[in-house]
Amino acid sequence: MLVFPRCGVKDIIRRNGTSQHYNFQAVGKWNKNDLTWNVSRYHAYLDIDLQMETINKAFQYWSNVTNLTFRPPPLEEPDIDIQFIREEHGDGNPFDGRGSNAAHAFFPGESSISGDAHFDEDEEWSLYQNGTNLLAVAVHEFGHSLGLGHSRSPGSVMSPFFEEFNENFTLHADDIKGIQSLYKNDPHMEINNTVTSTSTISSLTNSLNISTIAVTSDPLEDLNGTIAEMTSETSTAEGTKNSHRKRCHGNTKNCKSDKNRRKHNKKQKNKSKKVSKKSERRNTGSDEVDGEYNQDNENGTSYSLLRNETGHVKKKICHLKFDAVVDGLNNKTYAFRNEYIYEVASFNIKRRKIRALFRKAPANVSSAVFHPATKELLIFKGKHIWKYNGKKLKKGYPKNITDPRYREPSASVLWYTGLILQFKDDMFWFLDERTLTLSDGYPKFSGVYWPNLPLDVDAAVWYKQNNIYFFKDTNYYKLDIVTRSIENGYPQEIAPYWLNCRNKKRSKKD
Repeated sequence: MLVFPRCGVKDIIRRNGTSQHYNFQAVGKWNKNDLTWNVSRYHAYLDIDLQMETINKAFQYWSNVTNLTFRPPPLEEPDIDIQFIREEHGDGNPFDGRGSNAAHAFFPGESSISGDAHFDEDEEWSLYQNGTNLLAVAVHEFGHSLGLGHSRSPGSVMSPFFEEFNENFTLHADDIKGIQSLYKNDPHMEINNTVTSTSTISSLTNSLNISTIAVTSDPLEDLNGTIAEMTSETSTAEGTKNSHRKRCHGNTKNCKSDKNRRKHNKKQKNKSKKVSKKSERRNTGSDEVDGEYNQDNENGTSYSLLRNETGHVKKKICHLKFDAVVDGLNNKTYAFRNEYIYEVASFNIKRRKIRALFRKAPANVSSAVFHPATKELLIFKGKHIWKYNGKKLKKGYPKNITDPRYREPSASVLWYTGLILQFKDDMFWFLDERTLTLSDGYPKFSGVYWPNLPLDVDAAVWYKQNNIYFFKDTNYYKLDIVTRSIENGYPQEIAPYWLNCRNKKRSKKD
């Protein structure tokens, strides 16, 4: 027997133990008709533009037969939050992998999770015919988000089982009757039970160029060999010691023991001593770190470990300021300063020349953004933007940003809509990376929308998908995204967490 995936929302049972006698079930409703939605976690392997378009179309099925409107929120918390997640995820309704409970949603209410919709990321989702069709399931789950329970009517969208996708599928009469019992349709509106394709969602999909997501290969694959040199498999921000890891890369001739590697590095240091001093003199930053580093070779495989022989972090690193911070690049967090890029929030603080990793990149960047879905790094300096896929500069870059309202940003962060949120002095704006233009009505004054945020921040990063962190001098601030204000207990010093400078006593050799 062919088994179809099922919705994870439980059927509503009357107190006498029998199911409701009418086919559709109305469980609750919103006390307003203008609802906002947002995707806070996308599916990792589906095109984000198409995910957004599909979700927008799913909402249209319901807005076309009611007086409901659906829109993305400008800044406030959305009414309906949408996530692709797997297994146990904290709402008491764990997913069980592919082929069974494909999704679930929560009815309207006063809880923070009311109206939210969760989709099992392990499901074989499809935007077309093969697999579990995202559009059909989304229409069903959003029915729950609006207050409909499961329907007993054959062919209803609100049936608890998801059938094979029909490209001409429409709402069943029972679905329409159910939703209109909750939300009256506009008497002047002609009921349209079909949805035409929408190529854009004006404020969301005309944003970051995120139309190509690699499914079978990591765009950073060519970078893994070099950037792994400055990262550790077991390093953590909690100070766990990393295990020794030989740099073989599939070639035993390149494997060196710790003893031989130290001899090799000492020889290389002597050879590159003059080059090192010359490079240090070119660095104009007063917070640069003293210590050995190898001359960057053609493959960019040299690195420096910013600890002395006692195991302490070198003293000057603890006063490092950040020009830019990105999170997620090779699953690590990196900070830019002058001509270097540092691995931070790690036990081993390491650095590389920026150009050893990103060819033709500028030094002294003004800000940077990493997009976790496309694995693209955007670097800003002056009125120019550089875009990297892996370590390769994309064709046509750097590009000039000609919008007369644009200024060189001191901090940039990828906003959840796909636009780039940028700051300078007491102003902020949203940049559309596709058109290189600012959103209408910007720039605006930061103080009105971002209370307690210091002026002219140095860097910003959306860290661990939870909060935005701002950096100013040697301090950092944690922003509550919902209230857009700095959380209590901040600012804090950068050094202890981000640079692992926790030693109360340091050697004089530091």
